[in-house]
Amino acid sequence: MSRSVILSMGEALAEFVQVGAHAPLAEEGTYRGPFASGAPLIFATAVARLGGRSAFLGTVGDDEFGGAIRNFLANEGVAHGGVTTTDTLPTSASFVVNHPDGTRSFFFHMRNGAAGVPPPLPDSAFLQRIAWAHINGSCLAMNDSWWQYCVQIARLVRESGGRVSLDPNIRAELASPEQIRALVAPIINVANIVFPSGEEAQLITGAETTAAACAALREAPQNEAVVLKQGADGCIVHSESGSIAVPSFPVEEVDATGAGDTFDAAFLWALQQGAYLETAALWANAAGAISVTVTGPIEGAPRRENVAAFLRAHGRQTAATEQL
Repeated sequence: MSRSVILSMGEALAEFVQVGAHAPLAEEGTYRGPFASGAPLIFATAVARLGGRSAFLGTVGDDEFGGAIRNFLANEGVAHGGVTTTDTLPTSASFVVNHPDGTRSFFFHMRNGAAGVPPPLPDSAFLQRIAWAHINGSCLAMNDSWWQYCVQIARLVRESGGRVSLDPNIRAELASPEQIRALVAPIINVANIVFPSGEEAQLITGAETTAAACAALREAPQNEAVVLKQGADGCIVHSESGSIAVPSFPVEEVDATGAGDTFDAAFLWALQQGAYLETAALWANAAGAISVTVTGPIEGAPRRENVAAFLRAHGRQTAATEQL
């Protein structure tokens, strides 16, 4: 049986994004939404838009927001048979507040909503189809039930012959640094690829420098690469071949929500197509750059032809990316 599915799991949210950047959440303001959101859901959608076989596991409420999210996933081509609907909890929500300095604050109504409840574990036939199980730190930090669920999925996928990736995606709103270290440890021990920021890598490992932190993450015996995400500065891929810096692209940022998840999705999708690490990084940088040019957590996630055209327009298309 062919392993072709790229799986994510976790929170499915109805998200509302502040218009402008002046009113705090406690004051009257204008918001756009609801957008289907949640880091694992953004990832799943980005995979599907590139043409990958994407699947998502999560829980929504039996309400209009939940119905909208299920319809969204269906329309995007994300397999969502593992999305459970509950009539005892509402669909979870998030609010994004924009600050004048360009930073953002996230306010989650998640743990006590439907998103806080993991769905049933997939059956063995489904596990045999998974090429990659992508674990997000926001899900690990949600509650103990989700942490155990993600750890079990990661273990089952590895045991069945699939691979695991981790984006630590640390949010101060969800867990303390000490908690994050404990939460991600069992995933790092089985993850083939880790996608940290520099701050996350240092926090997780306790290393004094980013380079030392990435080297420490590379020490896990099954690790194939640590992909250091640097936003507008691109990324650095650390692997057995050494460290390769891949620059990003100059774009006008409108909404950076979901850019990291889009990057992760594009990287794994490219690997699934047979790309080498450096090519996957170039493709992921382009997809992430495109994603920040549109308002909304998923709205900017590009399709395959968009990424190819973007690379050509910036003079960065290569023979390898032409094959994707």
